Amino acid sequence: MAIQQPWWKTTPVYQIYPRSFRDANGDGIGDLPGIIEKLDYVKSVGAGAIWLSPVFASPNDDNGYDISDYYAIAPEFGTMEDMDRLIAELDARDMRLLLDLVVNHTSDEHEWFRRARSSRDDPYHDFYIFREGRNGNTEPPNNWGSMFGGSAWEYNEPTDEWYLHLFSRKQPDLNWDNPEVRAEVYRMMRFWLERGADGFRMDVINFIGKPVGLPDAPNPGGERFVVCPELWANQPATHLYLKEMAREVLRPAGAASVGEAHATSVEEALLYVDPVREELDMIFQFEHMKADEGDYGKYDPRPLDLPALKQAMSRWQRWLAGHGWNTLFTGNHDQARIVSRWGDEGVPAGAGGNRRGPAGNAAGGAGNRGDPAGTAAGAGWNAPAGGSGTVRGAGGAPDETGKAGAAAEAPNAPVSGSGPVRERGGAPDEAGKAGAGGAASRPPASSSEPARGGAGAGNEPGKAGAGGNAAGAAGKPAAADTAGAVGSSEETSEASDHRRASACAIAMAIYLHQGTPFLYQGEEIGMVNARFDSREQYQDIEAHHAYAECLRAGLSEDDALRRLAERSRDNARTPMQWNAEPGAGFTEGTPWIELNPRYREINVADEEARPDGVLAFYRRLFAARAEHPVFTEGEFELLLPDDPQVYAYVRRAEPAERTGGAAAGQAATEGVTAGAPDGAAAAKGGDGEERTTPADSSQPQASGSASEALVVCNLSRREAPAPLGFAGDDPAALEQAGWRVLLSVYDEPPQWDQAEGVLRLRPFDGVVYIRGGER
Repeated sequence: MAIQQPWWKTTPVYQIYPRSFRDANGDGIGDLPGIIEKLDYVKSVGAGAIWLSPVFASPNDDNGYDISDYYAIAPEFGTMEDMDRLIAELDARDMRLLLDLVVNHTSDEHEWFRRARSSRDDPYHDFYIFREGRNGNTEPPNNWGSMFGGSAWEYNEPTDEWYLHLFSRKQPDLNWDNPEVRAEVYRMMRFWLERGADGFRMDVINFIGKPVGLPDAPNPGGERFVVCPELWANQPATHLYLKEMAREVLRPAGAASVGEAHATSVEEALLYVDPVREELDMIFQFEHMKADEGDYGKYDPRPLDLPALKQAMSRWQRWLAGHGWNTLFTGNHDQARIVSRWGDEGVPAGAGGNRRGPAGNAAGGAGNRGDPAGTAAGAGWNAPAGGSGTVRGAGGAPDETGKAGAAAEAPNAPVSGSGPVRERGGAPDEAGKAGAGGAASRPPASSSEPARGGAGAGNEPGKAGAGGNAAGAAGKPAAADTAGAVGSSEETSEASDHRRASACAIAMAIYLHQGTPFLYQGEEIGMVNARFDSREQYQDIEAHHAYAECLRAGLSEDDALRRLAERSRDNARTPMQWNAEPGAGFTEGTPWIELNPRYREINVADEEARPDGVLAFYRRLFAARAEHPVFTEGEFELLLPDDPQVYAYVRRAEPAERTGGAAAGQAATEGVTAGAPDGAAAAKGGDGEERTTPADSSQPQASGSASEALVVCNLSRREAPAPLGFAGDDPAALEQAGWRVLLSVYDEPPQWDQAEGVLRLRPFDGVVYIRGGER
């Protein structure tokens, strides 16, 4: 029998962004009654808990993360009676509730701050961080920059001081050095725990302790204001406050805690989550989410660097194993949709590629997200988006095998702009494929026929350079393209739309590590970025700041909009897509933010009807995770750390030297040291860093559960060989070694290439093998 674990170790958590989940009263804003309507659906996905983004009273400068009353429900979300009913309905379904605890700051409209800013003598003045400024009080006290732009200090005339706000000026930071502040926060936490909450997700909790003396941030670039989370984060005082919080509130109530911890190293994370320290149960860290960011961060998008992703995930798996607990996630209310980032958005129904995309304008862009493979195929990042000008591509309409078409230059239909788009296109060889550079048609959304793009139009909005229908540029894409070009010369016409497969492969790759899965609403149906076309469509304060910063840096308006289309938080905040009806089943009114234009083809109703859809896959994935404790309790071993396409690893319930692995003793177990001495497993990641963790053979397995699992995923648009080390002349090596298929992205699992001795993975293919236990 498996060891009894705390509920938060074994229960997937579903994050609900209330404003965008389900509107029950028709005012265009999601609400608590709407959430109650959908609890059975949430549980059916496999989640046993919900994380509820803030529903408290707020002026919504930062969409609820600026709270004006911690004891009141915002009227747009409902009433306290609605909250009590939600808690009761969760209890009836044996589900848990995590509330969002936003206590680094409040709203400037909170009564505490209204009083604090009124007079230096008011008792609440010391609830916040006020300082006199420099240069005769005409300049801020230091050079800190706000996360949302400008100075992190705002002048307050009534007291002739400046107050600190690491985020919006309407989000003044609380002074956690004041014990009265901490006492008020703990009183509020007890109120909600006594009302029925099961714990808290803690917003930017590692920022609550400020550096002593509030020194200037390092400023090698000579900037006026410097955004430096590394300076604010993880101060010694933060750990003291969290120990006190755990002692005073969390431990007595048996409440779960997960802290959002930006700018946190794995070594620092151990200070938060090591049980012996009694601070937090889990943290959200973001190292793995930076694997597709450039030097300038979030709004400098790059192709996914898969070895970097594996290196980050492996490091956190190894360092926390046996010493703390991890979270597993690919999305939340602050992250753009993961299918758009690491996967394949596919082609909108009825379109040949006419939406703004990251690699130019869906027509003649630079291959996949402007990467080297396909740079000859278009103008790349700076290609016009729906504007005038000419975009040229090198490939042509594909033939049946996906090879580049005949080299006959032909005009392509403009994509919402006045300038021609020219491709060296060939005539179509199959109905539905575009020839002669023409934009392709797509079968109706209800058709089972795969969508096919044309030359220049591509098989994914904004991502096709040369050649549509997964043809890619003529010839084979560069091996260094970790995310894959839009197809390769080997691919067939069946690879024209990988949205569903990529959503499933990403979930398989991430959610079978050790840790608690946190999935964000819509992730389970493969929602993609909204890709709004104008600044006015964006509601998020961060998006407006990022747009202004792009223009200040000399980028064009089109460039700035492309970056928002790629990474704005609003991409995750568009309404949940329940069905294809007007309002997407989210509302009968006018939604507070525009619907994602693809809601008619990507929605829950459509997924419910698809036994091979993303939703069905998520249900199978979480069922498999629940059935086999090896995914919760087992050790982790990374395979092929440097492979640019394949993500593969082993989970095992017993030490490596006792059971061996999928490829123990094989040359393919790169980066893994098997049979480490003294019952320890030493894993070496792509960074060459080594950490030895004690092997725990005391974890009994449930009867019939697997003792080992092998996860192999192709996170690219090209076919990928996975050299796992099995004998090349024996295609039945897996079965002979006792492995059997548990889960597969495609209907048929990948096949062994007998001649090459590799597992031959299709684009965004994935498979989980298990062995041990009963069949």
